[in-house]
Parts: sequence; structure tokens; C-alpha cells
Amino acid sequence: MPAPYYLSNLKYREAKGIMLVEFEGESDKIKLNYEFFPSFSFRANSKSGALLSELLSENFDVHFMQKDSLFRISAKNFRELKSAYNFLCNTTTLRPVLIEPERQFLILKNWSYYDAFSIEEFPKKLDILAYIPEHLESPNSVALANLLQIKCKEQLTRDSIAKIFLENILFASGKSLSGPNSSYTKKHFYYTDFHKQAFTFAVAAIKNNLGFETINCDCCKAATIASENVLANSLVLVKFSQNGFYFNSSARCFAEHYHHTHVNKTARDSRRKEFSLATYPIGPFFANDIEAIPLIDALRLQQDGSASIIEPKRLFWVCRNKRSALAIALLEILKKLFYANNALKDAEKQALMSNGLLAYVEEDSLTAYLKLYIELCKDLVALSMGYMLDYSTPFFHYPLASAIECSAKKAKILVPKAKEELSISKEQLMLSKFFRLPANFNAKI
Repeated sequence: MPAPYYLSNLKYREAKGIMLVEFEGESDKIKLNYEFFPSFSFRANSKSGALLSELLSENFDVHFMQKDSLFRISAKNFRELKSAYNFLCNTTTLRPVLIEPERQFLILKNWSYYDAFSIEEFPKKLDILAYIPEHLESPNSVALANLLQIKCKEQLTRDSIAKIFLENILFASGKSLSGPNSSYTKKHFYYTDFHKQAFTFAVAAIKNNLGFETINCDCCKAATIASENVLANSLVLVKFSQNGFYFNSSARCFAEHYHHTHVNKTARDSRRKEFSLATYPIGPFFANDIEAIPLIDALRLQQDGSASIIEPKRLFWVCRNKRSALAIALLEILKKLFYANNALKDAEKQALMSNGLLAYVEEDSLTAYLKLYIELCKDLVALSMGYMLDYSTPFFHYPLASAIECSAKKAKILVPKAKEELSISKEQLMLSKFFRLPANFNAKI
């Protein structure tokens, strides 16, 4: 079977408004031209969004498209788009994500550098790991180019890797950056063994289609708290039945917010230290006190008789019509991690057959590259989840962060018994074995 082509280079021809894409095979290259207009997007209500779009159109050679609350501004060249972007940032509080045209193109196509493409159905992307030996003079750069959809760069900090990955997701979803909250201490890694916990969060985001643009979407508004697409982080009013009562919330970000916005901080601080709690407890409450708390917590407290649910306070729901950019990006990383793990097993087996026990002493370039790639995948998932759940970063969005934490907790509660009959796809089974996850999680959404 002939080796597939891989995407080796992109060139944005600004004057012609095209993207030149280069694919390399074993003995030849293919170059394709795509018409491409760079863009950025933001979310606003119809009135203010239309006014801003009209203002930009009057002052710059740009075009805009609207779909519900999403406004996408595009231009024939990146220079003009950047001028419009600077004008918007200087005259409003909006901070849309603007990235280089090449990365925009790859995100919109769901392609990346060194992805593999079928020879028979070109340019169909293949779900395999494209390993390129001739580029291994810089293995770290090759791996990062593939995972982050950027041109090869030697020096990137771990924080920079997470920021680029999340920028890609924000661009795809149309979500603007939020201002960092300086009143909260920076704490990326909330949990013990965060790498393991991060994969639980990632799977919860994929399974529940969580994303910046899919929570409280315009098309699937939940009518009641009993609606199928209502999320476990929805806030409901409860009446407490005990005096001096505390509870630990399933959503750590809710606990942080509650602590900083309610009285009795000293009492919560003392209780946290006394019981060595990972986060602040919620309380204290007394009989007949009423408070808004996450639905998943309210159901648990009502079940054990500590409180009773009165009515919904604020519903959060998820879109059922469109997959989130976050779910797509995370699933892509998990797939690549799985393929790299399989490729590493094959490479180690082949090295043993060829070199015997020397394979344990002298590591070949393929094995070294795959190990590096796997570690970068794991770090990318953990770092990105850490940023999204951290109040102090511009990637924190409370509805999404609390939905991820509550959905992950809910998934643990609702794991089916092994005896139950399950309908499991091949992809789900592969990922579940590798990540030791419940085999019936919905990877495809």
C-alpha cells in the first residue's frame, strides 16, 4: 500500500486572496489553491452586533455574516482585516480572537501540518498518525505543528502551548477573550493527579458536547428543568432544613465564586483547613435559608433530606444541533494520542525484532518521537483543562467551566453496571481501553 500524502506547507497569497496548500508524497508534491478570506468573529445581540458591523463596513473594506448572535467579519486581505480588528478593540470592550491566516484556514478545514491524506480519495484526511522521518531534525517542532496547527517553532513554553490550543478553539467557536480576574489566585492544577482528572474532564466535554458556543445556544433553549438538554450546573433555589449546615459542591468554580461573593468567609476558611478540603465548602446555612446552587448538588441534598428544591433560578442547556469546537478539538487530540500509542507499541516490537536487547539501550528516532508526541498530547489536554477551569485566566467562562466539572461528576455517578448490555462503537471501545474510561461514553456526539 503506497504511503499517504501529508500536508507539508501553507502559503497565504494576500494579493490574490488564496491559500496555497502543499502536500508531499513519497516521490512527488501536489499543490492546491483555495480561495480564502481571513476573518474574526464575535457574539452580540442583534441590535448592537448590526451597529458594529455597519460601522466596520463603513470604515473598512470588510464584509460580515450573521447567524443568530454570531457575527463574522471577513476581508479580502489580512491587512485590512487587522485594521478593522484594531478599530473594534480600541472603540469597544470586545476582544475577538484574531490569528494568522494559515492557522485560520487549517482550523476551518479541521486539518493540520503533517496530517495524512488519502492517495485514492485526495484530499481526504486519514485518521492515522502521519510520521515523517525526514523532518525529525526537529521532532518537538514537528509534533507541535501537528497538534497546534502552527508552523514549526522551536521554543514554546508549556503555557504557550495551552494558550495556542485554546485560541484555536475560541476562534472556531466565535468566543471572545474575557479579561483575567485579578481577585482570584492563579491555580491551574486544582486536583491531585491532575493529568488523570483532566482526561475525565475532557471526556465529559466531548460526551456532553460542551463548548463556548454550545452552552445556552440560540437554537435549543430548554423550556423547563426537565428538558433533556438541561445541564447539571443549572442553578436552582433550595430551602435548607438543618442549622449550621455545609456541603461540598461538585463544581469547584461555583465554590470559588460563592466564597468570594458571600459573607462568613472566615468560617469557610477555618472549615476548609480543619477538614483538609480541596476547595471551599458552601455554607453555613440554617433551617429555612434559601440559596441558588447547582442542580447536581441540589438533587443530592434533596435525596438525603438536607434541602428541598423550590424552583429553577438559571438554566444552562447544551446545543443538540451542532458539535462544539471544544469537543471536536479534544476528540482529535485523543484520537491522535491513541494512534501514537499504537504506533509506539509497533515500533518497540519492531526494534526488539531487529536489535534484540540493544533496543532497550539505544532508542531509535521513531520510538523517541512517538514518546515525545504522546507526552505532548497528555500535557496539552491537562494544561488546556487547567486554563479553562482557572478563574484568573482569559479562557475561563463560568457556564462552561461549571458544566465541565458537574458533567464529569455526573458521569462518575451514572457509570452503568458491567452486566448491562451496551451499544459500543469501534472508536468508543478503542478510546475506552486506552484511557480506562467507561466503554459506552459517546465519543461521536
